[in-house]
Amino acid sequence: MDRPLWISLCTPAPAGGADAEVLRSLSAGAEPEWVRDALAERLGPLLHRRLGAAAVPGPESLRRAFLTSVAADAYQTAWLDEILCALAAQGTAAALLKGAWLAEAVYSDPALRPRTDLDLLVAPRNLLGVHEALTSLGLGADGDPRAVGRALAAPERAGPLCSLEYREPERRFSCHVHWGLVNASAPLPHAARVPDAGALLSAAREVETPRGRRLELPPAFHLCHLVEHLTRPGHPFRPLLRVVDLPWVVHRFGNRVVEEAADLARFWGIERLFGGALAVASRLLGVPSFAGVRARARAENPGLAALRLHLAGCGSLPGRLRFLARSVVPHRDAAERCCDERRSFLAEVARRGVEGLALVLGRGA
Repeated sequence: MDRPLWISLCTPAPAGGADAEVLRSLSAGAEPEWVRDALAERLGPLLHRRLGAAAVPGPESLRRAFLTSVAADAYQTAWLDEILCALAAQGTAAALLKGAWLAEAVYSDPALRPRTDLDLLVAPRNLLGVHEALTSLGLGADGDPRAVGRALAAPERAGPLCSLEYREPERRFSCHVHWGLVNASAPLPHAARVPDAGALLSAAREVETPRGRRLELPPAFHLCHLVEHLTRPGHPFRPLLRVVDLPWVVHRFGNRVVEEAADLARFWGIERLFGGALAVASRLLGVPSFAGVRARARAENPGLAALRLHLAGCGSLPGRLRFLARSVVPHRDAAERCCDERRSFLAEVARRGVEGLALVLGRGA
């Protein structure tokens, strides 16, 4: 887990020595090699802002990344307004998840938290109505139509991938509609222990915003969900933007949010996963251990760390073997919902298998 020096610039409390070395590399004239790595980890906008605050002229590529994120945020915000209005017209409310929530509730400027899509959590009973609202706006559901139809008809029997992706025809915008929290192509060992989305949303606070009526879940819920999401097969602890999110959540809401999220993790039965993932995140970022969490991370590939945490949650040897098999060959219904006319089911299985093995076995941080 070699930690790049520039990563400290992305955290709320940068470390002076590393910062000085990074800033010296910027004064050399040519664009440092680490800038390309930072852009790949989707941290360009945040680095641009931090360098500007230090009165250091940053590379042009970081400025372009920030301006691109500003434009993308405006486009996504316009879509969010339309979607919330369409849902409100049918009496349905949704909660923001992941990047959309972070951009609005955690970061001082939404453009500092680039996101590739809009994530919404809805109650399973409202899924068909949400589908009708989104299609009325011109968004189409991705994937094999038969698999999409089965998910809409019986979301509780739709396999471990409990989401549908909707795109505009130009494919510039996509909206992920989730009706469950543990959303992965492999049946993760803790999935059955996490409460149903409908039950969670029934206890959520309803708020009126300029964009329409929305459900709001507490920060501790979001932190627990973000940490769990970091360990998903296929992209464990990647990109680093997702890891950087964690100290920013704590910076925004205080150490108490970690303690409350740890209590929630115990209730969900993922205490070990939560503590282990936070330990890996702390090591990757070079930040102090998160308050109230006692766990140590081995000096290993983050993908292997995620795999080790999931295997520990499987219990029996047969359960571990099933998890490993599903990590390579996903649930058929889940894979078909990720396919379209351009990619067959077998091609999707092969892509996911190769990608998952490469990340788990070969890619460090």
